Amino acid sequence: MQEPGDPELEPRRIIPALPMEDPLLGEIRWDRWERALRLTICLSSGGQADTDCETCGWPELRTTQGKTLHTPEPSYVRVARSTQTRDGRSKWAKTQHRTYWAYTHWAVFCPRCDEMFAWRRVSPQGEQDWAEIFHHPPTTERMLPPEEGTLF
Repeated sequence: MQEPGDPELEPRRIIPALPMEDPLLGEIRWDRWERALRLTICLSSGGQADTDCETCGWPELRTTQGKTLHTPEPSYVRVARSTQTRDGRSKWAKTQHRTYWAYTHWAVFCPRCDEMFAWRRVSPQGEQDWAEIFHHPPTTERMLPPEEGTLF
């Protein structure tokens, strides 16, 4: 007979995986999950908004950042300075700068209900700064006792 608390009786918890690729920016490399800052925001209407989970109210959210490979646009660099002996103008050449990993994504995860969101940074000239690219809905079945006839 198995005792309560035995790992074979406990339901397996499957944490959703973050997307490893963005259709617009390519491969995403995610950092480790860290505890999110807990803030209380004072609204202009006089109320307050907390940064707790909107679904279950859990105060200890986790957050991470993702990097994608960024290739800057070619730009002009000065090859030779202007002199009085030549025609008096500097010489310029168009050059391609090296690619680098830039932080372009952000994700938030609730360890209690397993709800997860991921966003992509949008150009600051746009109407919004972040675009949602991934959402994993909360898994409430692991918080409820199993019932007869359910698939969980």
